[in-house]
Amino acid sequence: MPHPAVPRESDRAAYYDATDRKHFGDPGTPGSTFTGYGITKLEDIVELVEQQRGTLDGDDRLELVARGWSDPGAFLPDHRYLLVFTPGVLGVLNSAGLDPATPIRVIRTKPGVACSAVIEVTAKPETDFGVLILDDAGTVVTAFPGPITDPGITDTFGHLEGQTVPLKQIREIAGGDVWLNTAFPT
Repeated sequence: MPHPAVPRESDRAAYYDATDRKHFGDPGTPGSTFTGYGITKLEDIVELVEQQRGTLDGDDRLELVARGWSDPGAFLPDHRYLLVFTPGVLGVLNSAGLDPATPIRVIRTKPGVACSAVIEVTAKPETDFGVLILDDAGTVVTAFPGPITDPGITDTFGHLEGQTVPLKQIREIAGGDVWLNTAFPT
């Protein structure tokens, strides 16, 4: 059912469709995926947040930090972060400690957002919570299972889109370790 916080009949339609595929579809795709029964699209998460909280008001930044689920520097200004308790699989991994020769695919998972650096994995850990992010107007920006990581608002790896490069190159461009999206082998 349509929800006013998810304006699908807008210039964001393609973005919302891509978000549904990435975070509500096949758990093998790059990134984190909700796996709860009946949770198949952004509207489902918005409705679940409303059921759990009674409203889309508030901001759970302090709770996310207090629980150790986020670094205080990972939040975007002029956005609100709402916790939702539902199952999912985590699709992010910090590159710290990984072999510099590890192959990393650079792909754009949603239109209009920064490219993701993606590492292949054979398993993704489970989680029991996610986050709904709203802009200052109350419009859904995104939702995903698990903790808040670097939002990647700068298209740092855009010039490598479609390429597979060693992790060493990704670290050199980023100036250190990064959060990688994880995906099952293709």
